[in-house]
Amino acid sequence: MNEHRLHLLPEYFELVASGVKAVEVRVATPAKAAIRPGDTITFHSDHGRRVECEVTRVDRYPDFAALLAHEDPATITPATADPDAVLAALRGIYPPEKEQLGALALGITLLPDGRST
Repeated sequence: MNEHRLHLLPEYFELVASGVKAVEVRVATPAKAAIRPGDTITFHSDHGRRVECEVTRVDRYPDFAALLAHEDPATITPATADPDAVLAALRGIYPPEKEQLGALALGITLLPDGRST
């Protein structure tokens, strides 16, 4: 089991910390592509907060559109189930050259002791 540290924008951090966000999407950089089920991710925010999750699954897709064809958008952005809105949000975060690396759907769950600070 490996440990990873990833930054989250405040609105997504709150969704992870509350346990309602079940899938984190990342581009498949070499470091992110090394994440495996059973690994731990410590998500941190700009405000010094952190929350720890376990990775339950990792699925790789060629791009965000393919990812959204297979993943439930409400597990990525629980406030909306609109795939077009989620796609626009992802493309607003990542430029096209990053998306070309591929997209990862990381299934996440809060660690049982709820370590969130």
